Amino acid sequence: MKTNLIRNTILNFFSTTLNKGLFLFYSFYAINLIGHSGYGEISYFQATIAFAQSFLTLGIAVSITREIAASENEDKVGIAQAAIVGVISIYLVYSAIYMFYRVYIFHELTEIDIYYLITLFCGTMTVVIKSILNGYQDFKTPALASCLTTILSVPIIILLTKYSGIQGGILSIFIINLILLIFLCVLNLKQLLDIISYSITNLKNKLKKIINTGLPNFLASICVGFGFWLSMYSLKISDLSQLGIHNAINQWFMAIYFIPVIVAQVVLPKLASDKPQDSLEFVKTITAFSFLVSTLISAGVYVFSDYILKYYELGGVQFAKDAFLIALVTAVLVSIQVQLDHFNVAIGRSWLHFKLNLIWAVFVVLGLFLIKEVTVLNVFMIKGLAYLLRLIILLAILKVENDK
Repeated sequence: MKTNLIRNTILNFFSTTLNKGLFLFYSFYAINLIGHSGYGEISYFQATIAFAQSFLTLGIAVSITREIAASENEDKVGIAQAAIVGVISIYLVYSAIYMFYRVYIFHELTEIDIYYLITLFCGTMTVVIKSILNGYQDFKTPALASCLTTILSVPIIILLTKYSGIQGGILSIFIINLILLIFLCVLNLKQLLDIISYSITNLKNKLKKIINTGLPNFLASICVGFGFWLSMYSLKISDLSQLGIHNAINQWFMAIYFIPVIVAQVVLPKLASDKPQDSLEFVKTITAFSFLVSTLISAGVYVFSDYILKYYELGGVQFAKDAFLIALVTAVLVSIQVQLDHFNVAIGRSWLHFKLNLIWAVFVVLGLFLIKEVTVLNVFMIKGLAYLLRLIILLAILKVENDK
């Protein structure tokens, strides 16, 4: 078991490092080519897709992994099929509503709308397929697909952004998501065909089970998704260049805590199959490791913050440096919570996960409405304080539960 965990963690680490490296590179490249405002437009397109995905997947990604990992072989296939059919059905309904809205309200359906819908489908199905494979403890296929996609993506994003500007950047996001889904399907073709062709009589019941167990995760992801989207929308209507700066710094925030996220994804099947007390002891070790790694990386990155910001054309800009520091500290706070959240989900405390995210979202929304001016620094400060409050409440609840 330990060998599998180490191997899976290394595979995920390598593929995610390449992926995060690509987007860090692109943030430097795009800002220097099309400016902060142009990069802000592209980032807002990505954020809208991410928020829509939280609706379409119904928060069942973690539930799929958990249910498949804890089920027998035949049930694994049934759960996987139910998840695929359910998500595709929801996507088709969403697409029909979206196109009706665009055509009959705005009297137009642009190329960007088509890119948006196809990218949303690719991204959503990628999440579902990865969750299924994680449930089977197959981390090799997603890692290989991600690596191949990243390698092919470099020339695509460079050329399209250089020659087509903002629209080229949006098109490159569409192409990258499409390539990733194709690689996932091709590399896992036999298993996917077996899942799709498998005949089960209780598809509706299995889908209902996944949705019921995934409902709190769905609501939890909606809370966080809305909070992030609202912060980006507020920056967009305030100053588009501020949105570009925010998302450039945010790439580093996501890069810092990706290791804890990888570890959490890899250990979820183990947590779901272990006894709660055994899981708690294990997750304490993993949480300490996540805290140590994220703290060391954050400190190392901050040492070079002046050089990093210089390449974002923000050299000597104090508010950007302050926001960068807050983002790095927040990443450490999140790295601790990621492990504890997965532990709660694994032992059936998904509603606690939702309540904590709801508190986070309420804090962010109130903060955005109460501040006099929406700036990069203020947005990162609000989100950082929200994560700090969330962590304090989470640790207090776990202490009470553990003392019982």
